Amino acid sequence: MNEISSMINGSSIEQIKIINVKQEDIGNTETKDVDIVILNETIEVNMLDTLLQLYPEVFLVTVGGNMLSENISSSYVQVSAVGKEASRLSLLRKKSKPLSAVAVTVARPEDLQCLVVARANLQPHQKLVAFTSYPPPGDLKQLVKQWRSQQDRNQVFLAMVNDKYKVDLKQLPSFELPFNIFYENTWGGEYYTPSNNCSYDCAAALQCRQLGDINSLYWLQIPNARKQEADDIDIQVHYAELNSYDAQRLLARLPVNKDEQKGFGMSFSGITERFLLPYLYIGDYVMGITPTSGSVSAKIRSPVQYLWPVPSHWSLEDAATVPLAYTIAFYCLGIKSLLVAGTCVLVHGGAGAVGQAAIAVALAAGCRVFTTVSDHHKKTFLTKLFPDLPAEHIGNSRNDSFKTMVKYHTKGKGCDIVLSCVKGFLKSVRPKIIQESFSNFEIRLQLKFISGFIILLRLCRISI
Repeated sequence: MNEISSMINGSSIEQIKIINVKQEDIGNTETKDVDIVILNETIEVNMLDTLLQLYPEVFLVTVGGNMLSENISSSYVQVSAVGKEASRLSLLRKKSKPLSAVAVTVARPEDLQCLVVARANLQPHQKLVAFTSYPPPGDLKQLVKQWRSQQDRNQVFLAMVNDKYKVDLKQLPSFELPFNIFYENTWGGEYYTPSNNCSYDCAAALQCRQLGDINSLYWLQIPNARKQEADDIDIQVHYAELNSYDAQRLLARLPVNKDEQKGFGMSFSGITERFLLPYLYIGDYVMGITPTSGSVSAKIRSPVQYLWPVPSHWSLEDAATVPLAYTIAFYCLGIKSLLVAGTCVLVHGGAGAVGQAAIAVALAAGCRVFTTVSDHHKKTFLTKLFPDLPAEHIGNSRNDSFKTMVKYHTKGKGCDIVLSCVKGFLKSVRPKIIQESFSNFEIRLQLKFISGFIILLRLCRISI
């Protein structure tokens, strides 16, 4: 056992009762409380039948690649493996009876009721498979554990998808494991290794030891820096957005502010873990911003003013891309400018995150919008995304032809507001400005924008 333990990283053998039994004595063994059987040599067919009769529910561990004979593979399924060739350890369990699958998608906590109904109607020849994201929402995992421990209707499996690839529903595995994960276009399981000195009042955050060296990124276990306030919400972060500002900081292409936090990211989405307000509950999907960098963290303690509920038709991955972009767009158009119906707005780089947010805000306010993109594909994308944006109002951001476009459609008047991220000679090519210009608007200024926007958040809640 000690030799096997040394082959598995981080494992240890403590308080385990070990019984060594030869093959010919297996049938005479009266030990009933067996959790796992370790096979050190190739087993014969009759011995395998004996094992199946004596211990039908226990796991098998085989040592060496030659252990996976046809006899074993026909009766057992491999759960996990570590090592190569002669030192290979394989964890096996008995194959379950083939059952027809009843699949239910659980995208949000509200979908749990559909899962409960499906299990109540489960027939003996059926098994229930719950498809969800990873990590699963709410108490779904605990619910599956509870159902599997019951005598009836216990063939319940959880299939968690943690990948950008689409799952082929026609080529699903048999789901021999209670908890299954789809990652990097492959189905697998969830495994644990021992962890010592575990602290529960802390979180892992992305940090950088040396700016300019991308290989110096690492995860640091840090305590919650913020004290618990009355309106604070604890959030388990599922997605966090990294933008060009983070990349510039990491590559040491921006001046270093000693007072600035070393974390990365300002926009995130996740699930609430603690609440003190009547309109937020544990398990709610939220998105938000952090006043300073540090959203790339396992957990965030955030004031409720910086959070918004995630619409039911959005995924958490989509939601993480929204708060920062719309915060900047609202700041530029709603705080630093006077945005009213009929205002003429030019948004450079309309296909970017901030560009899309600015176009959406301006169109919703009844403005006349012009924008620029770098290629035809982005122009087609914007016309599909914003049906109210005329194709003739989308110009080229790589040359000064957008000036002619704007002047033609405004009859020489130009635009009232310009959000610009252009560089070089294009910075001097501007339509006539009436109210406000953001000709040098870049994501590196986002901290100043958010400082002003947070003041507005404290006065009233704005729905995105």
